[in-house]
Amino acid sequence: MRADSGLKNPVVIHIFVQIGVFLALLAATLLVAQSLELNVVATIAATVLPATVIILISVGYSMATLKQRSRRASVVANNPGATVVSAEWNSGVLAPFLQNATSTHSSYRGFGVELAADKDGVSIWRSHTKGGALLLGKLSWSQIDSVESGTVKAMIGSKVAPTVKIQVRPGANSPFADEIELIVRRMPIEEALSALQPPSR
Repeated sequence: MRADSGLKNPVVIHIFVQIGVFLALLAATLLVAQSLELNVVATIAATVLPATVIILISVGYSMATLKQRSRRASVVANNPGATVVSAEWNSGVLAPFLQNATSTHSSYRGFGVELAADKDGVSIWRSHTKGGALLLGKLSWSQIDSVESGTVKAMIGSKVAPTVKIQVRPGANSPFADEIELIVRRMPIEEALSALQPPSR
């Protein structure tokens, strides 16, 4: 399953909005620059802009890392003995995996998840707004037809990311779509696939 393409994709719309904001700021900067000496403008731009970008990227990365660690620790604590696989849903390249669209409304571009696999099945968790993790739903092994690997191409460039595809058995009473495809993070795809298989009887 893949996400919508073109302007139907919310991520594409968001990118265009960001480009528009950037162009507006650039135009405003050029208007201000006309009243200043060229060397002053160049010095300010060369110093402030790179520093601002670096700070914003560092802060964003740190916050995302802390959020993921908090989510994973909560999932491990709530699922003793389970194997936890870190993954990500991205609306730019993947179709929604929840039947209730409002469950992803606050993070329509995507969010990180943890899959906890134990002897009973697989549960999927995302970050809670108050910290920790929120259970999105659980599938028993009898509700899962198969778990396979896949790949998804990035929206920009030629990079390819590994995915896991969980086929939900038709008629299964669950909050999930018929296919759940997620990008695997922080773990080799072979290890993730092995963890998401039913225990041998």
